Amino acid sequence: MSGKRSNAAAPKPTLMTRIRERYSSLRPAERRIADLILNFPGEITGYTASELARMAETSNAAVSRFVQRVGFENFEEMRILARETKLAGSPLFQMNQKADHVAGGTLARHLETTIAAMQYTAASLSDEQLEELAAAIVGARRLWVVGYRHSHFLAAYFHWQMMHLRADVHLLPERGMTLGEALADIGPGDLVVSFAMRRRPRMLEPLLATAQEQGARLLMIADLGFAEDFGATWTVRCDTRQIGPVDNHAAVLFVCQLLIDRTIAKSGQKGRDRYARIDDLHERLEEL
Repeated sequence: MSGKRSNAAAPKPTLMTRIRERYSSLRPAERRIADLILNFPGEITGYTASELARMAETSNAAVSRFVQRVGFENFEEMRILARETKLAGSPLFQMNQKADHVAGGTLARHLETTIAAMQYTAASLSDEQLEELAAAIVGARRLWVVGYRHSHFLAAYFHWQMMHLRADVHLLPERGMTLGEALADIGPGDLVVSFAMRRRPRMLEPLLATAQEQGARLLMIADLGFAEDFGATWTVRCDTRQIGPVDNHAAVLFVCQLLIDRTIAKSGQKGRDRYARIDDLHERLEEL
């Protein structure tokens, strides 16, 4: 893998950015259209121009003028951008003003969705794969755990558990640290475990590419929409589909628990000794 990477193209402005930047110049009828979209942008993917006009109590001509004022050639171009953003996982684009909040039904629907997600995720794994991953974690020279945005709390939990089992476990990104500083010590024999739930930040790709260029192996724990492989040795895809605007991470924690359990077993006496030292220090320091 080459160490040189071309500069990524600048991201195109989002639908929301385009509307907000031009909002003050819109006419009253166009502002009613803008307000509808700003409140529930994801719903535009299911409407025609005529339906949007009726909802905003205006005309098709006003919708056409609005579309052009916010920088699109036609309504379909605007709807395609909204659909792309919705598929990318923006919570705002998942919200629905007609969402069903019938009393007594929410708990059952969430429970059913969570159980189905864990079953779907478990079906893609095997005991042999779990043993292989646990062996890689135990045998790595250093273990690096990576997570940005809402993947960070998942990475932090996994990092905290692994610290009980072995030395040289590091969590990235560290507060105030540049990528260069974080990557300086990664080398051959290391393992990087990257949590990469959707809406992944751009800096994740160069971080993982550089870590592999320096000799580390990579385990990706991602969602079902994860298309890139980043050259990973292993990839575990978790079902995070939801009934609301926020992803369901129960299946990701389920995978973490499986890996923690198998790593404890694989670490043997060495892992138990480390647990014992930590407990002894807790007692001596009267921390717990």
